[in-house]
Amino acid sequence: MSEMVVIYKVAADIANSVLDALRRQGLHPHKVESSGPGEYAVGGLTEPCYRRVRLREMVHIAVPREEADRAAMFLRIWEQQSQDNVRRLTDTLRGQFLLATAVAVVTACILLLLGVGGGMVVPALPVVWFVTLAVAVNLNRIARHLGRNNGGSSEGGNAARE
Repeated sequence: MSEMVVIYKVAADIANSVLDALRRQGLHPHKVESSGPGEYAVGGLTEPCYRRVRLREMVHIAVPREEADRAAMFLRIWEQQSQDNVRRLTDTLRGQFLLATAVAVVTACILLLLGVGGGMVVPALPVVWFVTLAVAVNLNRIARHLGRNNGGSSEGGNAARE
C-alpha cells in the first residue's frame, strides 16, 4: 500500500459525506482520527470568570499519495459548488425575509391608520411576518399544487363531457 497523504480537515459530523464524495470519484480516502476537539477558555473585560467552550471534533481525510492531486482538485471544485449553492439559497431567502418584513410593516401601518389599538398590532406582527414568510418560501410548491388541482379538475370535466 502506498503512503497516505492528508488532503483535507473536516468536522467529524460531515466527514462521511466527504469520504462518500471522494469514493464516487474512484478515489480511496481514509478517515484519520484527530486527537479530539479540545477546549479553549472564553472571557474578557465583561466576563471575570472564564468558561470552557468545547470545539467541534475535526478529522483528517487522507488518500494515497498518487491520488492526492486529483482528490485536492475535486475537493476545491466541490467546495466551490457548495458555496455557490449556499449563496443562491441565501439570496433567495434574503428576498423572502425582506418581503415578509415589508408586509408586516405595511400591515402595522394600515392597522394603526385604521385606529386599531397598539395592543392588538404588536402581537399580530410576528404572526403576519411568519405567515408571509411561510407563504413566500413555499410559493413555488403552492403554485405547483394549485396547478395540479386545477389541471386535474378540468381534465376530469372534459372526460365527463365526452
